[in-house]
Amino acid sequence: MEEDQALPKFKELPRKPLCQYNLSCKNPPLPKSPVCKYHQQKMNRRKTRSLRSPPMSPMSGSEPDHHMEEWNSDSVLTESHNCYAYAVKGVDPALLKKCMDTKDCNVGFPQPGYASGYEKFSENKHKGCADMFARLSGDNPGIRPTTFEEKCPFGFSKIALILDKKRDYHFAMQSSNGMWYHKPGAMEVTNLDASGRPILRPDRSLFMYTRHKFPLTYTRFCGYYCVPRNKEIHIKTEIREGGAVPSWRLPTPRRQTRRKSRDVSP
Repeated sequence: MEEDQALPKFKELPRKPLCQYNLSCKNPPLPKSPVCKYHQQKMNRRKTRSLRSPPMSPMSGSEPDHHMEEWNSDSVLTESHNCYAYAVKGVDPALLKKCMDTKDCNVGFPQPGYASGYEKFSENKHKGCADMFARLSGDNPGIRPTTFEEKCPFGFSKIALILDKKRDYHFAMQSSNGMWYHKPGAMEVTNLDASGRPILRPDRSLFMYTRHKFPLTYTRFCGYYCVPRNKEIHIKTEIREGGAVPSWRLPTPRRQTRRKSRDVSP
């Protein structure tokens, strides 16, 4: 799929912490806050409490809870499922079992496009926004591009896609509280960006993890997308070779199983 008018306008992500109040503010944010001093004071002067919060992306009413506690308290779920599975709320029961039966849960992650037959990602080719959207819509044709200001239809909610073009993709999802959450690889779910600030809008957040063993610099924002929340989601760990595409939903919390954590950078 080529980059055309059907897709969001791709842009560069910040390379340093910026105020997330809007796209035009260039001020640095306050410590542990998504907004700068100017916008925080502006919100504090508002008369009603409901107007003292920063502007969030409009919600459809179908946004899922972040389930951060459930994911982070279950080491098998945490170590076997990645940002993609978390964002679309798809969990593979077979992958959970394989993780439990494999030393150190050394199993692959669900990957965009595998359920619809796309080839594995090439180590020699940069990742592109258009290709990633083609993979998303191939697995789940109901996914469609949107904007931060637009409300998804009822039954859908927003996810955001970002890239380190040389190495990796990453997803975040809007929760029912209006804020954004993400799951870096086999690590725990969080609502903080790389600077330790809550994610108000992913296109203004910092996703440069340069202090890790394998640095990741997500600097390409590939847009917001509406994903279905009221029907089955298709994800797959291995490339599809034929037959029906399996579908999974978020399971109910299970008994925690202790496993040695894998060394996976976000």
